Amino acid sequence: MTCPDLDGFVYPYLDGELEAEDRKDLEEHLAACGACAQRVATEASFQGALRRSVRVQRMPAPEALRAMLHAGIRREHRRVQLVSWGRWGGAALIAATASVAWLQFRPPPPDLVTDDAARRFQRRLPLEVTHPAPEKIETWFDDKLDWRVPVPRLPNAQLAGARMSQVGVHEAAYIAYQAAVARDPGAPQRQMGLFVIDDPERTIPAPPWPTVELRSARGYNLARWRTGDLIYEVVTDLDVDTLRSMIAGARPATPLPMPQRAPVVPGLLRRWPTYDITPVSAH
Repeated sequence: MTCPDLDGFVYPYLDGELEAEDRKDLEEHLAACGACAQRVATEASFQGALRRSVRVQRMPAPEALRAMLHAGIRREHRRVQLVSWGRWGGAALIAATASVAWLQFRPPPPDLVTDDAARRFQRRLPLEVTHPAPEKIETWFDDKLDWRVPVPRLPNAQLAGARMSQVGVHEAAYIAYQAAVARDPGAPQRQMGLFVIDDPERTIPAPPWPTVELRSARGYNLARWRTGDLIYEVVTDLDVDTLRSMIAGARPATPLPMPQRAPVVPGLLRRWPTYDITPVSAH
């Protein structure tokens, strides 16, 4: 790829629409050309600023429209659940492992959120913020979402950064990790993506923490649980046993804190509480 070729690829690249081969060619060119890399970074910053501006200025949807959309989503989830129950013959068995309950690993029933999370993880979109400190990532999300995003600390995994995302019809926070395989310290680090979705209407089926459901989609393993109104969906190419061990090690002494929805008082700055979530191994 040359500099003139970049014109037709910048926006598909930022939107995650490039095929794997085209994305590889573009990223190799960006690694060798500082001018083009700066141009792509500028365009990414502009898109982020535009999205934040739209979020601030957007008008709330009419209550009737919101109610109709929620009702439609609930009907679709009920249909999917009925198909799932008929296919799998009831709820999965629960297995206790490392004091975390796990739903039996099985081929997944139809699940639009799982499939879309795996697809978006596969795209490897560029991060909008890179920082190893969970507190910094939480703060970064504060002015972009109207709900708090507590960032889990995962053993043998380094926080890489975050970006805004979308999973199905749900706005989502995306948090990226670099994971080391404990039994093979010399192996390359593996990728892990965590989608956090606000679901106060309970439209996404998920077991409450500490029960964690394992699934697979598009060649990846996924783990899902609910904490209060929040859905946590981990996507990774780690094997099932490593994923199970990592999430069990991230279990805090008490359940992950539920987000606090503080009332907005005119004239006062909204401040969010901070959380200190540490793995069991740190105690």
